[in-house]
Amino acid sequence: MSPWAIVVAIATMVACSGAHDRTASSDALPTLVFVLAGQSNAQGFGTTAYNPTPGSNDQLYDMAGNVRALIDPIGEHGVLPNGSGAEHSGYSLAPRFVEALRALGVTNPILIVPAAFGGTSSTDWATSANSSPPNLGTCAGILRDRLRTVMKFRPSVIGGIITYQGESDAGRIGNWTAYQANWQAVYDAIAADATAFGWTYSKSIKYWHVILPVTATTQAPAPTQADWDAIRAAGAALVSANSTVMHSIQAPDTVVGLVHQDSNSDSTGLRKIAIDWANDWNSL
Repeated sequence: MSPWAIVVAIATMVACSGAHDRTASSDALPTLVFVLAGQSNAQGFGTTAYNPTPGSNDQLYDMAGNVRALIDPIGEHGVLPNGSGAEHSGYSLAPRFVEALRALGVTNPILIVPAAFGGTSSTDWATSANSSPPNLGTCAGILRDRLRTVMKFRPSVIGGIITYQGESDAGRIGNWTAYQANWQAVYDAIAADATAFGWTYSKSIKYWHVILPVTATTQAPAPTQADWDAIRAAGAALVSANSTVMHSIQAPDTVVGLVHQDSNSDSTGLRKIAIDWANDWNSL
């Protein structure tokens, strides 16, 4: 049986795992937990199907609180904290990321934990980020609650947290001034949880922050290139201020006129971000 053949009731924070089969050598290794945070590009809105057959140790903790095979879409049960409804997603970076790690020789069980909500700003993420217990009406609260749940399942370490967010801030005049401080509050809250609960990370670098594409995307509200550049600079400043625990990944430009990264090629879009993340993680 799969070591992740479990269903979680997130509201009650109860994990029912049963006895694990220890016959496979990889089952004795700690599970690597990778978190996808941010807005719609972190959920994945690629239009080109890319779903390599997952191995028995390639798992997803979906937004409904179930552990299942890692198959896109991963955000179809996401509900925005403001209650505005489900965020239906397309293809994400997750399957290609795990596939790349396997090609690099990683044999640990891997659990992907999406915690991304389309259309959210950094202010949405920072609001009540440090509340204790986590405020489940906020983006950061949901992320922290999901991490608290999965880190109880079995011997696990956090492989890393990747954040792809900023498009909504660029479309709101002046949001760039708060962007760095907002995300610092979120990362600080996660770090406080790690200390409080004794979580460990697999690498010295714990967070990867995606820098927006060079060219502004078309969206509503529409950003000016200057506002877009300001968010990119704020993201770079955030990474620089946390250089001992954070790396950046540069997002490639999207197809002209599109807001979302596609999943059609290893040299562009979500699949390129996935490969860059896997290679950087493995190099540490």
